[in-house]
Amino acid sequence: ITHNDDHPAKDCSNIINENVYQIMAFINEEKEKQLLKVMKNTTSGRWYPTFCDLSPLGGTKVKGIEHFLKYYDIDLSETCAFGDGGNDIPMLKYVNTSVAMKNASDEVKEVCQYVTDTVDNEGIEKALRQLGLIV
Repeated sequence: ITHNDDHPAKDCSNIINENVYQIMAFINEEKEKQLLKVMKNTTSGRWYPTFCDLSPLGGTKVKGIEHFLKYYDIDLSETCAFGDGGNDIPMLKYVNTSVAMKNASDEVKEVCQYVTDTVDNEGIEKALRQLGLIV
């Protein structure tokens, strides 16, 4: 999925001394379930059969959008989000305008108002033009 099988493997024992906000785990759904049993204050957002994001409970994209809107005094009615994976569904349901990428799963497309082209085919730009947000 990352087109890079040469991820550096190194000692990460010092991570215990760091703040961890997200873990990108290359694991299947069964391993994910096992891991969540012991990481009780963690939520998972799967966006590929062999990959998921692990975050602290409440550490979601929706929470990030809420903080951004409050900080910049922007109304939710002015929001738009793009997504292609299962981990994007809560965010896509939350914003005012939701756009699925062409390569998104059917589950993602079902919750979106629009479907655009792939990222590689300028999908975000095409959607922004169609929505009248750029000319």
